[in-house]
Amino acid sequence: MECNLYEFIKGRKKYLDPQLIKYCLWQLLKSVDHMHRNGIFHRDIKPENILLRGETLKLADFGSCKGIYSEIPYTE
Repeated sequence: MECNLYEFIKGRKKYLDPQLIKYCLWQLLKSVDHMHRNGIFHRDIKPENILLRGETLKLADFGSCKGIYSEIPYTE
């Protein structure tokens, strides 16, 4: 991947194209939907964990993931 979302938006002087924002948000929501349908929640979604290459978005850093049916507490 070329960069993360934080690096992509940091220090910009012009607004991003609304169509690009819409497409990236759609990809992010699809990835979260896929994880939730498979019983996993991410717990650490932030701009640094959203990777970009061109218009392709990938969610990364699954170190804090938990299963939906995990024992409480979900954090240490």
